[in-house]
Amino acid sequence: MKFIAVGATVAAMVLTGSLSVPAQADLTTNANTVSAQAATAPVAAKKKKWEPPTGAFFNIPRGTDLSKQWTIERQIVNAINRTPKGEYIRISVFSFDRMPVADALIRARQRGVRVQILLNNHQQNSAMYKMYKMIGKSPKRKNFAYRCSFGCRSGFENLHSKFFLFSKTGGAENVTMLGSTNLTANAAINQWNDLYVMKENATVHKHFVTLFNQMRKDKKVKNPYYKVDLGKRYELQVMPFNGFNKRNDPMMKVLNKVKCTGAAGAPAGVKGRTMVRIHMHAWHTKRGEWLAAKTRALYAAGCDVKVMYGMASAPVRKIFATKTNRGALPVHINGYDTDEDELIDLYGHEKMLTIAGNWNGDTKARYTWTGSSNWANSGMRGDELIFRIKGDGVLRNYHKNFNYIWKYRSHLAKYIDYGKNSALSNGSNLRMAPRQQETYPKPGGPAWEEG
Repeated sequence: MKFIAVGATVAAMVLTGSLSVPAQADLTTNANTVSAQAATAPVAAKKKKWEPPTGAFFNIPRGTDLSKQWTIERQIVNAINRTPKGEYIRISVFSFDRMPVADALIRARQRGVRVQILLNNHQQNSAMYKMYKMIGKSPKRKNFAYRCSFGCRSGFENLHSKFFLFSKTGGAENVTMLGSTNLTANAAINQWNDLYVMKENATVHKHFVTLFNQMRKDKKVKNPYYKVDLGKRYELQVMPFNGFNKRNDPMMKVLNKVKCTGAAGAPAGVKGRTMVRIHMHAWHTKRGEWLAAKTRALYAAGCDVKVMYGMASAPVRKIFATKTNRGALPVHINGYDTDEDELIDLYGHEKMLTIAGNWNGDTKARYTWTGSSNWANSGMRGDELIFRIKGDGVLRNYHKNFNYIWKYRSHLAKYIDYGKNSALSNGSNLRMAPRQQETYPKPGGPAWEEG
């Protein structure tokens, strides 16, 4: 498999426009003729204001079309550039180093936009220093770029939530964007990420603004975990979750509601089986182990399950490698060491689960979960989000992205014995015993982010 090595510099994009002015009427023309022409001339349609496109967006790191690396960042910068004077931009991210984004935010501030940025405190760089100088640092003021101290609401771990709020941008109000992406070159060049965009949804936007304003206080919250329905399509879970365990884990509760048979409709329902797809950045620790065991159990029970990850611990891999009565769980890995230094430098960064089929008593359920929370202990301990989206179209978009990475940019887990006659191996994977001690690329180095 060949990957393209690229630098982190992006050519500046310049938007230009022109105004067509009709020629002045001939002064010798008969006034009645001019009036008649004016009365019968077609009225030019009023140009509709730009609005952010909605739905799911994904980048493609190191592909043949390098512009697709920046798909997600373009969505965010386009919204920043079109936010008018007097409106608000609020952003929460774990990592930030993009000078073009910093410059866009500074320009927004200079034209009268209220710009408010929350950052984690694990890094400092020139883009951040520039924002401190040009926007300000105090979260008590109307404009700021501020680093929370080991989590904003949690008092420990990290600020790991990634969301982008615009009170108005272009012709759209109440715009909310969220997903797995940070505002870094790494997020575009070395990671697979997602961004989900909503507009004209005051319920969702207002709630995220309330959450943001609580976070900007940089103060530990007494009862930080909550779950809330935001209209008919969306559900938000906010961490940290103190005292989490196998029984009360929010994602265990989700998986426990899956029934593998009785599914109806496409894309699920093949032989009545519920479809489960998981794309997880980091899968480890005790929490990762019980979620891995439940995932394997769903496959054993007859669900149509596929798992893909960037990094998984040895105990998690051991669970995946343990065969069921149906054979081995289908597992792909998209964490690669492309520069041969034994460290992962190209990997999936999404935290995605989709369920299509029989879930929570609905045989035609179509749900997607995204956000910032890895399937690990850390995914419950810091400032994290899990966002549930109801709908067939959204699920299909996430499946399209999943299927592309599965087919073209990942590989079958070599530590699992699929057998040479397995449909997964296509006869190319020689029969071999699981190799739990096999050397794998390790997380670490400049390209790796646990966030």
